[in-house]
Amino acid sequence: MILLRLLTVLMATSLLSGCYLWGDYNSLKSDIRQLKFYLKSVPVPNECKAPGTPQRRVCYYPLTIKPFDPAKGLYVGRYQGGVLTDARRHCEETKEAIKTGNGGRDQKYDLDDDYRCVDPNNYKYGVYGFKLDGPQLPAGDYGLVNLPGTELLREGTAAEAQWQ
Repeated sequence: MILLRLLTVLMATSLLSGCYLWGDYNSLKSDIRQLKFYLKSVPVPNECKAPGTPQRRVCYYPLTIKPFDPAKGLYVGRYQGGVLTDARRHCEETKEAIKTGNGGRDQKYDLDDDYRCVDPNNYKYGVYGFKLDGPQLPAGDYGLVNLPGTELLREGTAAEAQWQ
């Protein structure tokens, strides 16, 4: 008789806890969605900031620039169109490698819900204001690097921004 009562209590407890765990599962899925959204909004620590922003890291910026106030060394610029096309191509290649290679795991991942690549046709170009160090430059396409710790940019190459 005691065994029957214990069995009844165990079944009732498991049913109640099972319903409770289902509620936790749904709230966990909601928390994961919110965490993904939050992580997308936070910049990566080693990511280069906007041109003209003081930072310790040396970054390369391929920009189309034009003088704003050349006497003071002030210019405005935006990223060259080819940069976004290359970024889109690299992004698609990386996503495809993750989908197919998957690091030796059996499960396949679909990243379309988590990350969308930049579309160069619908991208809203930001216009950046910055100061140039060195001689005045006419309007055109240039490769610029920042001077660490300042808001100054100067003409340079991508190799200067790489780890030496």
